[in-house]
Amino acid sequence: MRPLKLSMSGFTCFREYVEVNFEGLELYAIVGPTGSGKSSLLDAITFALYGQTPRLGSKGMDALISQGERGLSVALEFEVGGERYRVGRTKGRKAAESEVRFERQDGNSFVTATPDLKKKELQAAIERVVGLSFDSFTRAVLLPQGEFDRFLKGTGKERQELLGALLDLQHYRAMQEHAKARASAFKSQIDALNARLGQEYARLTAETLEAARESLEATRARAVSVDGELKLARAELEEARHLVDLHTRLKRAEADLARAEAEAPAYAEHERRAREARAVAGVLPLLEAETAAAARAARAEADLARAEEALEAARKRQQQAAAALLEAGTAAATLPDLEARLARLGAAERDARRLSQLGAPVTLEDPEALPWDEEAFSRARETQQRRAQLDRDLAALAREEADLGQTAERLAAQRQRAAHLKEQSEALIAQGKQLRAEADAAEAQLQQARAHDQAHALRAQLAVGEPCPVCEAVVRTLPKSRGHDLAALEAELKTRRARLEAMREQLTELRGELSRIEGGLEAEVRAWQDRDRAATARRTELEAAARELAAAPDGEREQRRLLAGLAAAVRAVTGGEDFARLRARLEKERADLQTALERARRASGDADLAVAAATAARDSLKTACVERSAELAQARAQLLAALADLGLDAAQVRSRALPETRIRDLERDVAAWYERLEGLGRAVTALRDEFAGRPFDPAREPELRERVRALEGEARTLAQNVGTQEAQLTQLEAALQRKRELEREAAQLGRQYDTWAALAQSLQSNEFQRYLLLEVEAELLARAGELLAEISDERYSLALEEGEYVVMDRWNAGETRAVRTLSGGETFIASLSLAIALSEYLAGNRRLGALFLDEGFGTLDPQALEAVAGALEKLRVAGRAVGVITHVASLAERLPSRLMVTKGVGGSRLSLVD
Repeated sequence: MRPLKLSMSGFTCFREYVEVNFEGLELYAIVGPTGSGKSSLLDAITFALYGQTPRLGSKGMDALISQGERGLSVALEFEVGGERYRVGRTKGRKAAESEVRFERQDGNSFVTATPDLKKKELQAAIERVVGLSFDSFTRAVLLPQGEFDRFLKGTGKERQELLGALLDLQHYRAMQEHAKARASAFKSQIDALNARLGQEYARLTAETLEAARESLEATRARAVSVDGELKLARAELEEARHLVDLHTRLKRAEADLARAEAEAPAYAEHERRAREARAVAGVLPLLEAETAAAARAARAEADLARAEEALEAARKRQQQAAAALLEAGTAAATLPDLEARLARLGAAERDARRLSQLGAPVTLEDPEALPWDEEAFSRARETQQRRAQLDRDLAALAREEADLGQTAERLAAQRQRAAHLKEQSEALIAQGKQLRAEADAAEAQLQQARAHDQAHALRAQLAVGEPCPVCEAVVRTLPKSRGHDLAALEAELKTRRARLEAMREQLTELRGELSRIEGGLEAEVRAWQDRDRAATARRTELEAAARELAAAPDGEREQRRLLAGLAAAVRAVTGGEDFARLRARLEKERADLQTALERARRASGDADLAVAAATAARDSLKTACVERSAELAQARAQLLAALADLGLDAAQVRSRALPETRIRDLERDVAAWYERLEGLGRAVTALRDEFAGRPFDPAREPELRERVRALEGEARTLAQNVGTQEAQLTQLEAALQRKRELEREAAQLGRQYDTWAALAQSLQSNEFQRYLLLEVEAELLARAGELLAEISDERYSLALEEGEYVVMDRWNAGETRAVRTLSGGETFIASLSLAIALSEYLAGNRRLGALFLDEGFGTLDPQALEAVAGALEKLRVAGRAVGVITHVASLAERLPSRLMVTKGVGGSRLSLVD
């Protein structure tokens, strides 16, 4: 994976849009003052690829958003295996404002690399293309130089711990814990299964199952026998019940026939009444028609009288509406004047809003008011704004000049601090030399005491004149018997070495602080000088602007005179009355006049229509009244002729008349009675014929019913027993099958327990992890030796002697020396070789196209820096793009290209220097 282009905005100190083009860069420095954003470039790369950073992890990502910004955006174009990809991320303060895009270059444009994927699936797709997880990327691409300096010079135990942390081998300990937990879980399951087999299934055997089957067969045989007896008893009971039913129905039918015959007189009267009503039914419509015609004639005369009255009232309303219309038309003549006043009021209201926008009240007055002029007002306001901006610029310049004074004081204090640190360092060096001599003397004394005590241990086996059992030389004199206090000597040596090591660490801290101060002091001084020159130039520029504005007219006074003129024009239209109240009053007057005129017009039209409608209604009713009188005369003539034919009068007809429905009900009841009487006779005859010749005993049916009930109860009991025994048999079969399955499961769990227990036992000690680390360390050492030889022109290589790293100098007859004796530049080159070796190991088979070396050069002297630069140049030949993060100017200038990171008020900026 090789980065090609990085763009971002709103990301930490890069508030505004910044773009970095890595194409064509092979060896370059990323330089800038402390806090300018050098490390933020690496954070942006890891955030684009993985959505997290080494310093924050995956939590608290809002800290990456520039202060005061709503969100951030980062896009990275990179190359893998000849393919070009682009990943972009945006993040806002809210979760819904975050987005991830992953694209692949197709021709001259980018297309979605993995469409229709969810967020987690999209991240997995990005990592598959890159070929490295987040942890592997941060260890293989972002090389921690300080860590490998400790790795190079540390003890064997320290190297093991550091290598284990870098390679993330903690999972082997997790594997042992996991295996132990799995073995314990399997053991618990096995114990539970064995307990269950001993408690629930101890008495379950094949013999128990066979006895249950025999009992079920016996119960089934008895159930078949009872079922046959029950069928015969049910047939006999059915016959007895049928005879009882026939006897009961015959008695009921004979009683119904007797009741029907007793109803004959009543149905004869119904028949007579229906015949009389049917005879007069034809005259009833004529009688009703004559009555209806008389009622219609009376209503027509009454309607005609009311229509004459309504016509007179409509004519009076017509005259009143005409007078009201004439009066409303006269009043509406003032409408054009009202419209003109409303138009002037609208213009004045717009002028009042303009006054409000400009912050002036309508009541503003000025004895020197000017007619309103928009251009003149703009010029006056611009003059006032320039004066205000000049005041702000002068205040900001004063603050900058005060800050420059404080910065000058701080830089002077740093110079004093650097001088003090140098004095302390020189004093510590002198003390260290003295402590080194004392430690060497103590070590020599301890070695001498150990040799003497070893000889003393052999004193009991020595005799003068006899050969020594160790060297076989003849013993001349016996060693003295007095021994030494080795523990005290070792404690003293340990104390002197601890003091020497503490002094070394203190010296390292002092040198580191001195390097940090001196490394940034020169750049800060130059930056302070640039700021001071800029402040001086700014002071000259602002003073010239102040002189120019002093000759211009007073913009604020001109604005007030113009606004007073506009306010006077508004008051002339409103007369001081409120806009809303005045507009409402005028609009109400206009609406009232328009409404009154429209209402009068509608009333006049309605009155004309009412007169026409009343006239037409009266004429229509006159015609209807004549027609109703003719209809009444005709209906009376037809009724009298029909009564004469019957020989009855109207009262007799009404007394004999019945409604048609009642007539039909009487006729239907009589016919139904005749039909029921005939049906009952037939039913009695049929039942007597069916019952004849069959023996009938009323006591037979209860006896048979009791027998059937008893047999049904026994059958149900047997059926329940069969079902219960079948269920028990099924349960026994299932339980026996489950017992066999549990036994097989217990055996399978036992095999799994043996496997996990053996694995937990194998991983229980640290020997396995130590073996892996030793193998990896040997592989890393071999590869680092190759790289070191390549970078140092085949002069140096690395080796392991008695558990410690040594450097072999091939230019000095292969002499070896401890890595602690290396100079600063040599230490860096060796550490860099180890770092690159681990980087390649972590990357696996994937070729890394880029490496970033973090800060680690501040304590190197010029000669060491020259060696470091030469090593980096040789590293470039390997085909990698190498970015070196540093604030050491001499190293940055030695490299072919530089990415300059500068701080500013609006955020950090980037520029490329070749």
